[in-house]
Amino acid sequence: MAEMRTAFKMSQDEVITLADKINFLGNSTPAAAKGIMEIVQRIGPLGEVGGFASGSIAALGATMRGMGVQEEIAATGIKNMMLALIDLGLDSEEVAKSMQKDAEGTTLKILELIKALPKEKQGAMLATLFGKESLSAIAPLLTNMGALEENLKKVGDATKYAGSMNDEYKARAETTANNIILFKNKIAELGISIGSVLLPPLNIFLGKMGAVIDKVSAWSKA
Repeated sequence: MAEMRTAFKMSQDEVITLADKINFLGNSTPAAAKGIMEIVQRIGPLGEVGGFASGSIAALGATMRGMGVQEEIAATGIKNMMLALIDLGLDSEEVAKSMQKDAEGTTLKILELIKALPKEKQGAMLATLFGKESLSAIAPLLTNMGALEENLKKVGDATKYAGSMNDEYKARAETTANNIILFKNKIAELGISIGSVLLPPLNIFLGKMGAVIDKVSAWSKA
């Protein structure tokens, strides 16, 4: 979280909100929160360059990772997508403005346009726009636009993700495993309390009894 706060120039509240979004996506998509987090971290401040909100990057990452795309490949694909959308030949200035106002809508619109092409031309267009190394990351989005739209909606609705991390903490705190850990902690605390209260007088008692036993032992030998 500290790394993301620095990379995206966020306040503490903003980075908590981003982490809530990532945690919520991890709970509501096939992608693990850890994988989504890694994708977002790999992209870093490039999110600002593309005009993307960090939550949208997380949604893209969750969609790709949920389809089996590895974190590094997904991050590269998203980077190339952002840079390509800014640098489109058609009307780069218009696209750039559109990206700043509505990054999600622009991305979906362009993916829809590519999806409308004949299948044999889609790969070539993706390679031209986003680079060949990003094909394995971007191509699956064309066949799963519904999931991408749904994930973008999830990070756009604060009522869904707000407090996600805290809720998860509470859920974990109530599990049997956590209760066992707490029980062990209480036992350890009891042991420390017993030791600090009872051991000093017990040691004094044992010292005195040792002297008595020595005398009894000597007497019995005599």
